[in-house]
Amino acid sequence: PLVDVTECIGTPITFAVSDAAGGDGDIWYDWGTGPLRDTLWTVTPTNDTTLCITVSDGCETPVVTSCANITLLRTPPMIYSVDTAFGCDPLGVVFSFVDTTGGAQIRWDLGDGTVVDGDTSLTHVYEQAGNFDVSVEVEWPNGCITDTTMIDLVRVLTVPTASFTWSPRPT
Repeated sequence: PLVDVTECIGTPITFAVSDAAGGDGDIWYDWGTGPLRDTLWTVTPTNDTTLCITVSDGCETPVVTSCANITLLRTPPMIYSVDTAFGCDPLGVVFSFVDTTGGAQIRWDLGDGTVVDGDTSLTHVYEQAGNFDVSVEVEWPNGCITDTTMIDLVRVLTVPTASFTWSPRPT
C-alpha cells in the first residue's frame, strides 16, 4: 500500500510498488495515466493531492488500488534588499532579509568568498572591484529550504585616478 506523504513544495516525491505478485505474473501499474510496467512513479505536485495506483495482472484476479495523500509544506516568499549595489571600492553594502516566521535559518554567500550564517541584516565591505553574485539560502521552521542567487547584484568599480597635465606650467 502507498503511504501518506508530507513534503516541501517543489520537491519531487517518488512512490514505489515492491510487493506486487500473483496471477500470471503479467503485472501492470496504473498511476492515473494508463497501464505501465513502471513500479516507480515520481511526481512534483503544486497543491495538496491524492495519488492512487491500480495494480492488475493478466488473470481475472481483482485489481488492487492503493492511494496516498500528499500534503505540501509551503514557505513564505523570500523578501530581501540591499541599500546600495553599485559604487567604488571599498564599497559597504547593507543586506536585509525579512523573516516573517521569526525562526528561519539564513545563509548568505556574498560572492567574494564570504559566507555568513544566521543574520537577517548584515553589512559587508567589498574591498576589490568586480561584479558579485549574492546567494541567500533559507531553512524555514517547517524544515523546507528555499534559495536564490542574484546574478551580478553588487558591482564594485575601482576608484578612478585623476591624471592630467596643463600648459603653460605656472612658475
